[in-house]
Amino acid sequence: LYNSADIDGDGIDDPVVFTPTTGVFQIRRSSRPGAPPLQASFGPPLAGETRSPVMLGDYDGDGLDDFVVQRQRILPPYGLSYLEYFRSSDGVRVVFAAGDNSLAALLGGGGEDFDGDGMADLVQRGLNNTNYTVYRGTDGLAAASFSFGTLLDEVLLAANRAGDARADVTAVRLVGNDIVWQTRTTGTAATSTPLVFGAINIPDTDTFASAADFDGDGLLDYSYWLRNSAGTGPSQFFVKPTTAPATTWTVNQGGQTSQPLPGSRSF
Repeated sequence: LYNSADIDGDGIDDPVVFTPTTGVFQIRRSSRPGAPPLQASFGPPLAGETRSPVMLGDYDGDGLDDFVVQRQRILPPYGLSYLEYFRSSDGVRVVFAAGDNSLAALLGGGGEDFDGDGMADLVQRGLNNTNYTVYRGTDGLAAASFSFGTLLDEVLLAANRAGDARADVTAVRLVGNDIVWQTRTTGTAATSTPLVFGAINIPDTDTFASAADFDGDGLLDYSYWLRNSAGTGPSQFFVKPTTAPATTWTVNQGGQTSQPLPGSRSF
């Protein structure tokens, strides 16, 4: 599983790979590409548990991104799910209870600051409801809760689309073959009109939703990557700028074996 984050504090994101079966992160430092990869290990998951990577971010406020995973039981008894991260400021492994896994938290995201304290937080949604909870990355306590979206939502993207000091939540759902995007602005609790952008079930393709700033305005844009898995044509990025959603950019990029954009989510 691929991601990116500024691990060494040089202001440039580094490519990161996480192996769920071993619980190991590997990092290739962008400023030192010839050096051996760094590693951070959480260890393999325990019996009946799974460890999935959460978006890397600065959870302790020292200016460096931290390695973080969400630990959940996938077999009864479910109990709590946990947020674990290595604090880059001192190397201490921090474990917080974050959500009742008996509710089977289906959608999880993080790496962004939802409560405005300058540090990354975790957001989760329950499996059988549309209730979201934001857990503070500093201590795992619930900082906010709200209802948003529908049970059709398949992908959760944490991204700042409003341009304030707090991250927003974008839910991506499938309605028929259409990909529908909807954003809840954290600062105002306003919900956007659903945006139909993209389609699935296109032969010989895989679709990955993502959030990244493609136009340099500091706001993350609506985007997805359509990988041509058969090699019969180009793989393509499709982008709608947050400030100009009537505009669509198309960029040919990638091949049939290329990996998706770091932090993207597949359908």
